[in-house]
Amino acid sequence: MANILLSMTILIVVQFVWILALQYQINQLTAAAEIREIRITNLEQSEKKQNSILYSTYSTIWDLQKQWNDLNFRVLENSWKLGN
Repeated sequence: MANILLSMTILIVVQFVWILALQYQINQLTAAAEIREIRITNLEQSEKKQNSILYSTYSTIWDLQKQWNDLNFRVLENSWKLGN
């Protein structure tokens, strides 16, 4: 009878330790998941900033190209007027 009680006590202690170990791992995984969520949010914000910068750059280049084409047209127009 004493052996059965000792075995049951050891089994209960082992299960308790195992449950504590599993709870510790769950807490670590939860923390890791939260960190990854924060990183994903930061990456999404960086992506939005980069897209905004790219759009702004594209608009600036488009405006410069338009101004350059207008300037070339005026130069050609003036050259043609001087030739006549």
